[in-house]
Amino acid sequence: MVSLEPVIVARIAENMPKGVKVFSAADLAGVREAAQHTPAVHVIYDGYRVVQADGAVAEIETSWLTVLAVRNARAQKTGSAAREDAAKLISSLYGSLAGWLPSGCVRELELANAPRPGFDAGFLYLPLAWNARQVLVGSVAGEEVEVPLQTVTFKGDVE
Repeated sequence: MVSLEPVIVARIAENMPKGVKVFSAADLAGVREAAQHTPAVHVIYDGYRVVQADGAVAEIETSWLTVLAVRNARAQKTGSAAREDAAKLISSLYGSLAGWLPSGCVRELELANAPRPGFDAGFLYLPLAWNARQVLVGSVAGEEVEVPLQTVTFKGDVE
């Protein structure tokens, strides 16, 4: 499930303009807002839901937040300068992940409903939420079960 985090971080880092840093949640632990690097993208695991499960095989949908963080002290009261800065970067962030099929996933990433943006003291946090589908395979007697993704079917699947 969380194995996607470094893959998503690397994908975004490859596709964002120079100077934009990409951080995992662990990178940000304990960092005070005023000390954080901007512009940046924060990649945050946001849980999962079971799509379907049959014995040792389960399809899950993991949720990820990619939060664009920008800071612009100009026009702090309205936040307009920070929004302008974010507008220049959001298409690169979206383009990094939209339609991309990460290794280990059974579908391309899908844009999902995101939490509201946040604004504080010149900082703007603009989240994009993503869903990824993965197949989990359990082990039997301590040995991993090999199941090629193309052969995974569940009861009720339509051919």
